[in-house]
Amino acid sequence: MLVTDKKMNDIVSKLPQVRGEVEAQTLRRASVAAARLAQHRDRGDAQIESFVAFTDGYIVLSDERGFKAAAAIEYGTHGGDVKVRVKKDKQGRNRVSKSDVRVVHRKPTKGVGALRAAAALE
Repeated sequence: MLVTDKKMNDIVSKLPQVRGEVEAQTLRRASVAAARLAQHRDRGDAQIESFVAFTDGYIVLSDERGFKAAAAIEYGTHGGDVKVRVKKDKQGRNRVSKSDVRVVHRKPTKGVGALRAAAALE
């Protein structure tokens, strides 16, 4: 009896040896990504999260607790002039406001490349 490619993939992906290797590779690559992210000059709230689903392992650069700037952390920014709405709160910290628009010049930044390093297993 012949087995289609799709059925063969389904069978092989559920083998204990394959599942173990997927989990091991995911953990190994996540540690590479976490080490690269730790070299970032601004520690911030970004973190590497990893998990194994039904057949695949996933590594995610998450900045949900911070400025939601995961893409900028990974790839960098072009910089330039940006209009920002700023207002000081009672403690003297800058807060986003609907008034007081200011132009701020941001320098270009180089990306960390944590996920790229994990993918290449540098």
